[in-house]
Amino acid sequence: MRIAIDARALLGQSTGIGTYTRGIASAMAGRPGHAVGLFSPRPLPDGFQSGAWTVQEDGHPFGILWLQTTLPRRLRSWDADVLLAALTIAPARGSVPYVSVVHDLTAWTNPEWHAKRTVLGFLPMWEKTVERAARFLCVSQSTARELTDRYPETRSRTRVIPHGLDPLFSPAGEPRAAERTRRRY
Repeated sequence: MRIAIDARALLGQSTGIGTYTRGIASAMAGRPGHAVGLFSPRPLPDGFQSGAWTVQEDGHPFGILWLQTTLPRRLRSWDADVLLAALTIAPARGSVPYVSVVHDLTAWTNPEWHAKRTVLGFLPMWEKTVERAARFLCVSQSTARELTDRYPETRSRTRVIPHGLDPLFSPAGEPRAAERTRRRY
């Protein structure tokens, strides 16, 4: 399966959604039979070029415009089977089915928490995402309930898959590492 991932969350300062995107890309790329492509409107930071995925970068200054105009064409030419919309919204048009990851609904419930340009770019695209998404992956039961209460038509397409742990939180491989950490802190 050829899985395309909207990698815009990997641009700029690292965020929770960026950590999620990196983690899900790593996990999917490590599975037999999966080819993963990270798609970005601009070059990704150092470190993403050497993963178990391919990187598809463009020179587009505006991510939301790139998402709607360039990404659908790039997905077709890469022969993607599915797009993981890690930042929730996806192209309004295109032939590749997509899965929208819904981390929260704060753009509606608390728009003041977001930059004005984020809200202005996000909300108009949301209605098409609701209409076209093959699935919605919510990171909590609370988010799923909020989504399906607000948009009942999404109920049959909504699944809950909680966040996993970043490998950073795995047990240390070296026995003395725990002792060094205890001494340090």
